Amino acid sequence: MLRSTKLYLNTIGILAVLLICMFVWKNIAVRDVEKTVEAQCAKLVEKSQQVITNKTHELLRLATIPLVWVVRKEMINEN
Repeated sequence: MLRSTKLYLNTIGILAVLLICMFVWKNIAVRDVEKTVEAQCAKLVEKSQQVITNKTHELLRLATIPLVWVVRKEMINEN
């Protein structure tokens, strides 16, 4: 009886240690994935901001060229 109780307690102890190890391992894995996702998100935000900046510069250039031509034309006409 004493031997079966000791075996039962040892089995429960081993299972508890394995459960704790698995819990810690999964927490570490989830933390690594979260860091990876945050890094990818930061890269995506930076890239999208760069694209927006480039598009804004292109739009400003496209809008100023006709304006400069109109101002030039009016200056030639002395208006």
